[in-house]
Amino acid sequence: MAMTTGNKELDKKLDLLMDKLKGIVKMSSENKLYPVVLTGKGPHFYYSINAKAFVEVPAVSELYIMPEKGMKDGKLYVFSPWKWNSGVILLIPQEKLAIIGDN
Repeated sequence: MAMTTGNKELDKKLDLLMDKLKGIVKMSSENKLYPVVLTGKGPHFYYSINAKAFVEVPAVSELYIMPEKGMKDGKLYVFSPWKWNSGVILLIPQEKLAIIGDN
């Protein structure tokens, strides 16, 4: 049984809004990014899809696995907001990543 406000026009708008929100929630759960950290010590150098070159990735970087992209040559696609939130996509071997879970 649906709840109503008593105003048919407002109820119609609220129903449309709820349908949009349901779609957004479904889409965001399908495209979820999983937070990870790098394992090991010392400098890390990984291939940047954006720069088409190897870049140094600090061990304390904010990183997220992009599961919808899959793997390439045993490496996962990993997103980082990077420096000044410019965003970068890296290819990092799966064994170099540890999932930390949702915050």
